[in-house]
Amino acid sequence: LEQRALEALRQKKKLPLPGPIKRGQHTAHVLTPKGLRHGRKMPLMIILHGAGRTEKSVQHSVLQFSKLASRLQCLILIPASLGSTWDLLNLVKQGSSSQDTRFLEFVLQQVMADYYVDSARIAALGFSDGGSYALTLAVNN
Repeated sequence: LEQRALEALRQKKKLPLPGPIKRGQHTAHVLTPKGLRHGRKMPLMIILHGAGRTEKSVQHSVLQFSKLASRLQCLILIPASLGSTWDLLNLVKQGSSSQDTRFLEFVLQQVMADYYVDSARIAALGFSDGGSYALTLAVNN
């Protein structure tokens, strides 16, 4: 994953407008600051929701964090789990990747390909189950 991400960093970026990235039933939202420019590397913040996710709660997060993207001059990625919470049990109990983990890998590759991401400044934070998921991903990668 790291090697693919580094290769994506070396390519010219598209800089698409903020919006959703979809793959199957999964959706993630990319939020960008105002004044996005070619060649300017930006930090990436990944926001992971807690248990009980609904479409309304994801949209609320998108609205709240869109302001923060401009204020902090960073890219923000808000993925949504397939179910009401993250399917990290496969990752923890069996050591195998899950649908949510594979989707997160996909959207990270997409963001790295489309935007100038400062690979030294990537952070993940989560609310409740999302915090557990962020920690589990960090330990296993």
